[in-house]
Parts: sequence; C-alpha cells; structure tokens
Amino acid sequence: MNNNALYALLALTLFCLALHGPPAEFAGVDETNQPRLPTIFVSVASYRDAECSKTIDELFKKAKYPHRVFVGVCQQNSTDPTETCNGDHDPQFDKNIRTISVPHTEAKGPCVARYMCSTLYGGESYFMQIDSHTTMVEDWDEKCISEISKCPVPERSILTMYPNDRDRYTTKTEDVPVMCSAKFNDKGLPTFTAAMKPPTFLNGKPRLNAFIAAGYFFAPGEFVRLVPFDPSLAHLFQGEEILLSARAWTCGFDIYTPSVNIALHHYLRNEQPKFWNDVNKAEYEAKKAASESRARRLLGLEDPVITDDPYGPGHVRSLNDYWRHAGIDPKTRHVTGNFC
Repeated sequence: MNNNALYALLALTLFCLALHGPPAEFAGVDETNQPRLPTIFVSVASYRDAECSKTIDELFKKAKYPHRVFVGVCQQNSTDPTETCNGDHDPQFDKNIRTISVPHTEAKGPCVARYMCSTLYGGESYFMQIDSHTTMVEDWDEKCISEISKCPVPERSILTMYPNDRDRYTTKTEDVPVMCSAKFNDKGLPTFTAAMKPPTFLNGKPRLNAFIAAGYFFAPGEFVRLVPFDPSLAHLFQGEEILLSARAWTCGFDIYTPSVNIALHHYLRNEQPKFWNDVNKAEYEAKKAASESRARRLLGLEDPVITDDPYGPGHVRSLNDYWRHAGIDPKTRHVTGNFC
C-alpha cells in the first residue's frame, strides 16, 4: 500500500471514529473502568409531565452502563417548575442529556415532538423511544442489546411492545405484552390490540410481529436516517403507530416482540395535563384532521395517495406486502392477522 492510500485509509478511519465512536470490541473500558458497550440514544418527548424528571433519572440509575446512555428530550412545558425533565438525575450525566424546550402553547403533539427529539440523535449505536412517564427495569440497556442480538438480522430489527401498566404490574412481572392484531378506528386508521403472554409463548427469543408501539421501541441507530421522523404530523395521535410500522417494515426493518419486559408505563394519567386540552379546540381538530388525512394518503388508504414522499413508505419492500404481512386488507378493512 502506498503512502497516499495509507493516508486516505487513516483519514477515513478517523472520520468514522468521530462519527460513530470506536467499534465496541476495540473500545477497551470507559471512564468508570467498565467494559465499553455500544451507545444508546433515548428519545423522550414530554408534555407538561411531572414524571419526566424521574424517567430521565431511571434511565441512568437502572442502566448497567449508564455512561453509554444518551438522552434527547423535547420538553413542552408551562412555567410550572415541576414539569421540567431535568430535575432529578445525577449531575454527572448532564453531558449525556440534550434538550429542546418548547413553550407548551406552541406544542404540536407527539409526532412533532418525537421529530424534535430525533434531531438530537448524535450517531449512537442504538435508538430507543419511550414516553416521559416510563419506569425501567434493572439493566434495561443490556437486556435490549441482548434481545436484539438474538434477532436473525439484528442490524435491521426493531424490538417493540406496549409496556406493562405500572398500576397493574411490576418490573418483576414475567408475562410479556404481545401486540396481537389491529382494528380500524372511526378515522379509517388501523390501531393495535395486545394481550399478555407467558414467557413460554416467546421461548426465550424475540417473536416476529408487524406493529410498532410508540411508547417503546428499540432499533439500530441507522433507523433515524432510514426512517426519518415526519415534522408535519401536527396533533396526530392515533395513526402514529401504523404509519411508523408500515414505513419501518417497507424500509427493510423486521419487527419483533422482545422475550422479556423492558419497561412499565403510566397509562391513563387522568389528572395530568394533555396537549389536546390546552389548545384552541377548532384549530386542534382542523390540524388533527389534516394529519390523519396525510397519514391515510401516505398509507394508500385515501385519495389522492401521496407517493415519493421522504416520510412515506420505503422502497425495500412494498406497502401491499406490508398489509399482507400484517394481515390487514386496506380495501375491505378486514383484519385476519393475529400474532398471538
């Protein structure tokens, strides 16, 4: 190899290290003398959530390798100091937290907030999305990486589930919630159903599925580039998950239920502020209807169908093949697929 080629190879290597960090197997130990693991970026979108700060704290406290965890927060708060996401964690992890703060009066719903979180992604090995009222299990980071490594093609696999309800279950619960099937809501968009299954149902390894839960999924970091988050889905709630599922699958990602629980979720939160209660009702309904229409048109469920959109289905596999994989007939709205 001549000197020019050697310098070119060295420059390329340094560029890759700067962008992604060193490969885990050559990374030695970190600043706490722990073995280095691949890094994890956690997306946390929060709306006036008094539990957000605790969630951020748990991400570090319950990780086996907390220095390899990086959090991207979009907090949409009022002036109430209890709503901050940055109040409880150990200050040593300040450098691991990236934050976008938006006045709650300018919030546009979870999809836009998750898009903002994704802009904070810094090339970490893995991308995980959770809600801001989530309780983690011990060593959640190691469990996520272990589970995804069991998938046939880990670099194109996604782990996901509706986390157990923390009002009914604990972090010691062994039964796993599996996303079973789908049904069309009154807006013409498929939503998902789930059921608790014993550990024997998954037999110690991730189980193939077709549906992604917005409240927990874990994917290779490249997911952010290949399935970019759509900033134009203002006030979309139901419809977020089916669009994300179809886009990820058609971009070549397979979807799996992990064989172990990773988190708990606080679901109803009736006493907590909701973004749809803090906005002008007429404006909210109009923007939500427009986003629901966009989701249907991207999915081919409404005319005129949107094609060749950067936030539409991918080109590795067809949308029709996704519907067949999920067991959903988009024309008749008949659902036969059942992953339980």
